[in-house]
Amino acid sequence: MYQNRSRKKKRASNVSQNFLFQTWLTKAMDDALNRELKSYYVFKKALSSLKKYPLILQSGKECRILEGFGPRLCDMLDEKLVNYARELGVTPSEALVLGNMFNSTNSADLDKTSQVSEHILNEI
Repeated sequence: MYQNRSRKKKRASNVSQNFLFQTWLTKAMDDALNRELKSYYVFKKALSSLKKYPLILQSGKECRILEGFGPRLCDMLDEKLVNYARELGVTPSEALVLGNMFNSTNSADLDKTSQVSEHILNEI
């Protein structure tokens, strides 16, 4: 016999695969809003698109496949990634992994990454 089964809609996880890029876009969006710049809407559209993307992006240039990302925005993310990696003393790909590891914790912990990165890299 047919049983009436209730089907629950699966929801997307709140855990972001691209936490580091989202953090930088959120900060840029907030800055644009505070300065009353029209670029706020560009950042908002790009951030919305990034939040919906389920895969990990390896660079800012890979963001070009998403809606709302142009060459300048992708270059900005790549530049921030290179500077962040230089700060940590690791390669950009390692810095991206370390930054995204903090997606389940407070975003304030992102600044503490440099203290933790050496310990984590030694374990790898």
